[in-house]
Amino acid sequence: MKLLHFDLLVVAPRLGDLSIAMLVRQARIISPWMKWVLAGPGITSQDEIAARCNGVLAVLDDLNDWTELESLASSARRHSYRPVAIEA
Repeated sequence: MKLLHFDLLVVAPRLGDLSIAMLVRQARIISPWMKWVLAGPGITSQDEIAARCNGVLAVLDDLNDWTELESLASSARRHSYRPVAIEA
């Protein structure tokens, strides 16, 4: 994550041996401007509370329709404070 720059981080509710809060804290240390979304099936109320305490942009438990996630990604890209290279 230190080599590449992201405007939006999409996190799954189950990360194996890493907690969501720890991942987000580390990401915020590296890139404090980064927005993040918790997305995927099986999000518990505890997951949602932890995510909201850590500044989640949105919690999406139903990804049958990807338009909401696409909209969030477009919004993060438009509001990015970093210069964007445009290819012709």
